[in-house]
Amino acid sequence: MIGNIRPYLKKIWIANKNGGASGDVVIVRITSGLLLPMYLFKVLASDQFFEYDNTYTKGAKMPRGDRKAISNFPIPLPPLHLQHLFAHRIEQIEHQKAEVQKAIADLETLLASRMQYWFE
Repeated sequence: MIGNIRPYLKKIWIANKNGGASGDVVIVRITSGLLLPMYLFKVLASDQFFEYDNTYTKGAKMPRGDRKAISNFPIPLPPLHLQHLFAHRIEQIEHQKAEVQKAIADLETLLASRMQYWFE
């Protein structure tokens, strides 16, 4: 799902459940077995895609992306085994990022409790 209003905000989400969307959202579906969802998501989340999308916006106050232009964005199509490798590495990176964020949150909690102990 790509936010179609103000595309310069780079709103994109890979759906992990069924649902609906407003007309201000572009739904991108994979209709063949040639693309993996994570690979397509990362291509569409790239700066190159959003620069392309911003090139075809219409409107000044609340610019909207052009759905036809979005559908014509060229997507590199590497072999599936490379897409699987890419998706696996992305998942590893996302897992590591989550672990680091949790460690930071834990350290902030510890620091807050120590500050309270030391200064109260």
